[in-house]
Amino acid sequence: MNESRDLRKGVRFGILTALSFAVLNFSVKISLGSLPPAELTFFRGLSGTILFLPVVKVKGSLLLRRDALSLWGRSMVSAVSIVCLFANIQTVGVGNAMALANVSTVFVLGLSWIFLKEKLSSFELLGVMIVL
Repeated sequence: MNESRDLRKGVRFGILTALSFAVLNFSVKISLGSLPPAELTFFRGLSGTILFLPVVKVKGSLLLRRDALSLWGRSMVSAVSIVCLFANIQTVGVGNAMALANVSTVFVLGLSWIFLKEKLSSFELLGVMIVL
């Protein structure tokens, strides 16, 4: 019973995530030309900070711990990624930009194979071939 409830909860969060990204990308497209991608990224980060500040107050911030260097690195790479995504949306349009952004899975598989020496199953390789 708990497993099906968790699955429904996960699906709801997944749908909410997709809807949130759709609204975000739509708002970036609407601001075409009026705000540069760096400013859009700043306001995205600011609104996220304001939205999740109560959660950080209650649970504490992981970014302030001594072993948080990898989290800071991920945050910096994510910021660069979002700036590039916003520039891409403003340049080629939402549909093409999202298609290119979703190819990141192929890069993750390739980089994990090269640097982490992970084994790729034939199913994963088939998926890469289909995507490409």
